[in-house]
Amino acid sequence: MPIARLLPTQLHSRSAWTACLLAVPMTLLAALTLAACGETPTEADSPDPPDVADAIENQTIEADAGSVELELSEVFTTSADEPLTYDATSSPSDAVNAFVDEATLIVEPLEVGTAAVTVEAENEGGTAETNFQVEVILPDPPDRP
Repeated sequence: MPIARLLPTQLHSRSAWTACLLAVPMTLLAALTLAACGETPTEADSPDPPDVADAIENQTIEADAGSVELELSEVFTTSADEPLTYDATSSPSDAVNAFVDEATLIVEPLEVGTAAVTVEAENEGGTAETNFQVEVILPDPPDRP
């Protein structure tokens, strides 16, 4: 009979009291055993969020120079080298196109101007981000004779 159904008048026998006294510790023991066996996730099981190990410095790119590539594994780290997913955005997006290919940030100049680029790294533990400015400039004119 479940503990909730036992009324004080039913607890007059020694065996009923014994059943009640053993039921509570046994329930706690079962819950602790399941937790110890990994049946219920705890905060200790979650990986640490990534950190910005080496922030990206502001960049200046000539409009005709082509794209700039940066390895994001050098920018973000995790405590136990958990896999990270990356994302990049630029604003305004008419000056540069910023995107991620696997773990490489690619910044393509589109037109002369300045854009803010945000790069995020994420794992199950959380998200980290770094921001930097990209200035797209005209190339130097060729030397005249």
